[in-house]
Amino acid sequence: MNVQAAFSDGRLVRFIFFLYYPALCFTRRKNAMSISFIRTALLAGLICLSAACSSLDSSMKRYVGKPIDIVYERYGRAPDTERVKVGENRYSYFWRFTYYYPDGREYQGSSQNGPIITNYYSDVCYGQHSDRTFFTNSEGIIIDYHWALSNSWRVNCNNHVMGRPPR
Repeated sequence: MNVQAAFSDGRLVRFIFFLYYPALCFTRRKNAMSISFIRTALLAGLICLSAACSSLDSSMKRYVGKPIDIVYERYGRAPDTERVKVGENRYSYFWRFTYYYPDGREYQGSSQNGPIITNYYSDVCYGQHSDRTFFTNSEGIIIDYHWALSNSWRVNCNNHVMGRPPR
């Protein structure tokens, strides 16, 4: 899902308006605004998601007009797919970062030994790919970029290092 495209051109504002419109118009009392907790949580989630996506977008945007060597230095490694010709006088460099993040605990069950009840929980973690592609001209100057996040998948928390990739 490309959140950047999903809520561009004022779509986010329209979504928020239609999310709160029934609560603002159809209240039982005057001057009473019954905005539900779920709607507020959805709004907060969308704002955080938009802020995270715009942060990655603005950090990639600052490389436009600069040589590709700066991205090599910033990311600390060579790209996964290096200098592929994708058009006339246009080349792509592709980096894939995989990061893992914790997502709380999950109840696994319980056992009873006499009067003592023991509950068992396990840590829940997920992984996700962050794909970043920079497009350059024949001189190696960045002219465009593209990024995408993959769907999340569940991973074993003990086998992976948690953390985000560089911006």
